[in-house]
Amino acid sequence: GLRAGLGEGGGHGWLLAQQIVHGESCYDTWCLDPRRFTSHTNVEMTSLKAIEDYQNEFRFHFPHEHRPAARPAKTTSLTPVMAAKNASFTVVNGWERVEYFKPSEDFQPSLSFHFDETFDIVAKEVSNVRDNVGLCEVNGFNRFEITGSDSQSFIDRLFCGNITHKPGRVGLGYLLNDFGMVKSEATIANIPAS
Repeated sequence: GLRAGLGEGGGHGWLLAQQIVHGESCYDTWCLDPRRFTSHTNVEMTSLKAIEDYQNEFRFHFPHEHRPAARPAKTTSLTPVMAAKNASFTVVNGWERVEYFKPSEDFQPSLSFHFDETFDIVAKEVSNVRDNVGLCEVNGFNRFEITGSDSQSFIDRLFCGNITHKPGRVGLGYLLNDFGMVKSEATIANIPAS
């Protein structure tokens, strides 16, 4: 869809007024929030992405389509290692992150709103991790260590749903606002005391 309809039709002002009056808007406006851009952004990157965005303004953006302007912005020492293994990268907050491993160097999935050729590739990777072992680089994630005698009750108050209390387990939790809207999610690892 076209973002200009919301923005040029007074939508931004309406959402901004809600944020000023109520502390947040009735819709998830993260895609409009400049705070989503962190230290990797600069004038050059903004210019390149703006040009790319306007060049594609009336073109569908397909799932798993990763446009190339201003990439790579943030990488780790594992990025070239993964690239050498035919990794296909996506971008998360400026970080290059592996999406899946291509079966060949020149592999290009078709752009579609249906399952594409990567579905079976990812399914095999998931099965391998489930049945054997896997490595996940979480370069763009924040990490917090919560300790203390009341850490479990604190986490239970912070997240909705059941959070694992069993040492050595990992779970996914959601943080909600006062209206019950999802504001964030977090992977929670109950690391056994050593």
